[in-house]
Formats: sequence, C-alpha cells, structure tokens
Amino acid sequence: MTLTEAQLATVKAYFKQRLWQQERSYEELLDHFCCDVEAYMQRGLSFPQALHATQQCWNEEEVQKLNFSNQKSLTMMHLFSFVSVLLAFLTFSPMNGPAVAPLEPPQECPLQSEEFRETASFGEYWHPLKKRTHFHKGIDWQAPIGTPVHAAGNGVVVTAEAHDKYGLRIIIAHDETYETLYAHLGELHVKRGDTVTVGQWIGNVGVTGLTTAPHLHYEVLKNGQAIDPKQFLP
Repeated sequence: MTLTEAQLATVKAYFKQRLWQQERSYEELLDHFCCDVEAYMQRGLSFPQALHATQQCWNEEEVQKLNFSNQKSLTMMHLFSFVSVLLAFLTFSPMNGPAVAPLEPPQECPLQSEEFRETASFGEYWHPLKKRTHFHKGIDWQAPIGTPVHAAGNGVVVTAEAHDKYGLRIIIAHDETYETLYAHLGELHVKRGDTVTVGQWIGNVGVTGLTTAPHLHYEVLKNGQAIDPKQFLP
C-alpha cells in the first residue's frame, strides 16, 4: 500500500511542524515514517488512524537516536522499524485491542458550556450581511467570547488557520469519510497535524471572519459535502 499525494503532504506537514525536515537524514526519516503508516493501514486502519498510531510511537528522543551518527543511523532505523512493526502487531492484536483512541464519526457537541443558544440551523436562511437567502452549511451557536470549543470526536487536525470568511477555523478529519469544521474562533489551541480526542479543548469562541457577533459556526462534512450536524449531536 502506497500513500497518496495528499496523505504524503499531510505527513510532510507533520514533519515540518516537528522541524524534522531539518534533520540530516530527513529523507530516511520520512521514508521510515511513511512505511510505519502504511504498515498500520495494511492492518485495516484508515489513514488518520494510521497516522495517529505512528505519531504515538515516534518522539523526539527516538529521532535523535536515529541521527546519532551517519553510520549508526541506518542500523538504528532498521531496528526501530522492526520494533514499530512489532508494536503495530501487538497493539492491534485481538488479545490486546487498540491502544489508541479509535477514530469514528463526530458524536459530541463542541460546546459544553450552558451559555450558548442556536441562532442558525442547517439549510436556507436570510443572511444579514448579504441581504439575501443563503444556504447555511452548519449550525451557529451564539456564545460569549472565550467560551471553550471542544473536538466533537477523535481525529487529526488537517487545518488550523485564518480564513477570509470563516476567520480562525479548525478542520478535524475523524476518518476517511467525516470531517468537522469550527469557525469564527478567537483562539486556536491545536495546530495542523495534531491528534485530538473527543472532548479535547481545541479553541475558543471568537468574532473573527465574516460575522456580526461572537458565535461558533459548526459543520459536519461527509466526503467533503456539508450535511446536517444535528444527526451527530447527543
């Protein structure tokens, strides 16, 4: 199994975030990391699950060991590869079960505070700024600035940046099918490549982007298409 260009780009973004692209054995590290991801995928995991599992095995100390010297680097990488594949087998064996949080469709409300109310639902509505009927792709919840926003499910952060329309936004991939989007945030507490668990604090309600008041705009996307988030709320 070989990673797609989009999946490889996600791995490279994770390496850039960790500054591993500056290592002298970058190409070897990247190849080894991808092999570990592919090994997990061959065992039936989706790409986000495989990426998450590989990230759990890798850390800065192990990278430093791999880069101890040019001569020892290759030997260490082979040894580490064997250990990683062995861990993959043990971690997901029927006897032990998964050691990482399973990825699945979103299942929780991203706002857990009681200080919020719904101001716009999924579907057609009158847009106060555009002065015309507009199709709303998610749910808007009005809440005080600074209200914590939580991940609706386990997943991998694929976007955490400013957007002209959405302001500060976060997109989390939960599996190969579902993603959630959190927009108009005032603060981001995660970055691209981070793995998150359901209920994790990922940001705060703000008033950024195209908006008239502080609120959270929340979307659920299935295969890239927005669907009604209410079917995934508890």
